Amino acid sequence: MIKNIVIINDYANINGGASQVAINSAYLFAKSGYKVTFIYGCGYPDKLLEHENIEKINLGLYDLLTEPNKYKAMINGLFNYRVKSRVFNILSKFSCCDSIIHIHSWTKTLSSSVFSAAKKSKIDVFLTLHDYFSICPNGALFDFKKKKICKFTPLSISCFKCDCDSRSYIYKVWRYIRQIILKYQFNGDYITYIPVSKFSFSILNRYLVNCDVNNIVYNPIRSVPSSKVAVSTSKNMLYVGRLEVEKGVDFLISNFDDDFFVLNIVGSGSIKNIFDTKKNIKYLGWLNQNEVINEFRKARFLVFPSVIYETLGLTVLEAFSLGVPVLISNVCAGTEFVKDGYNGLIYNVNDSKDFLLKLELLKNDKFIEELSVNAFNTYWNNPFTESKYIKNIISIYHRKLNEGISSHSSL
Repeated sequence: MIKNIVIINDYANINGGASQVAINSAYLFAKSGYKVTFIYGCGYPDKLLEHENIEKINLGLYDLLTEPNKYKAMINGLFNYRVKSRVFNILSKFSCCDSIIHIHSWTKTLSSSVFSAAKKSKIDVFLTLHDYFSICPNGALFDFKKKKICKFTPLSISCFKCDCDSRSYIYKVWRYIRQIILKYQFNGDYITYIPVSKFSFSILNRYLVNCDVNNIVYNPIRSVPSSKVAVSTSKNMLYVGRLEVEKGVDFLISNFDDDFFVLNIVGSGSIKNIFDTKKNIKYLGWLNQNEVINEFRKARFLVFPSVIYETLGLTVLEAFSLGVPVLISNVCAGTEFVKDGYNGLIYNVNDSKDFLLKLELLKNDKFIEELSVNAFNTYWNNPFTESKYIKNIISIYHRKLNEGISSHSSL
């Protein structure tokens, strides 16, 4: 019987998909009666973590990019011995018979030392694979210099030689070393991997031992049954996400010059200035969840131009839950849900001609309404609810614990 759930995450505030799931799940576990210990590196705790069944433990770390001492950041980012010691001391208070450890993120503040501490504790460890950092030095399987998906085997000689990092080759070498250390931490079968989609599993399964298709758990979205958006009455084309090259934002902006649509951009990032002078583009900045939903309700369709694999693409599901169709590139995980010409349109990545052709199709009111109805039904025929997420995760926890009990009893 599980009583205690220890969640380990870089941050206590929501600043991305991994933290959002980590924090939301902590709250949902606590609300379900479990005792939750939330261990994090830094960040002001989200209000969801104020539940009486949640104990928050702040390790008081710097984000590696904001650490004043860059030498210290470089060393601790590879492996933080102090974090290992502190986390192990916390974990030593729990029993492997009624406790589990669930890790969501570790690359920004904690380092792979948390795996070493977890392994030493003998408690079952679960890792949600929100990205590709478990196998790839830059976490994206993407060549940021050439702006294309990387086909080299992670940690191969070709991988080492490839100047693929978004910053510099020196940074790439540092990441490469960090990945070797992480691979060493992954030795053994103490980690149960939880992929977040069939798409990402098909990639991760090539490199991770014991990555099981039966452990796929789709991350939840906060959605309640509501009426479908009347998309044909809108001319708004919506982008939601980080404003970075790998998200395809530069491709989107350079190929958008259409008086029919207004492009509303929600998010922030390093390339937000590229559309300051573009007509028919409104930059809305970073919005909270309710504000994003309001933008969905005013949208004709969502555009998802990512040039990287991604692991899921929750924004696609959020759009579908409101009946908003999606225009998406053909390389990313969201295509697991988008059926071309049925609930959205798929264009060839970085293909301007194909992209503009699909934009023309989306001007047709009858067609966009057909896509909208199908998108709405696609989601609500199998919704990714929070209750389903918790049920599936708990099921995996119990299955692993029961395997451990069976193996011990057979000795």
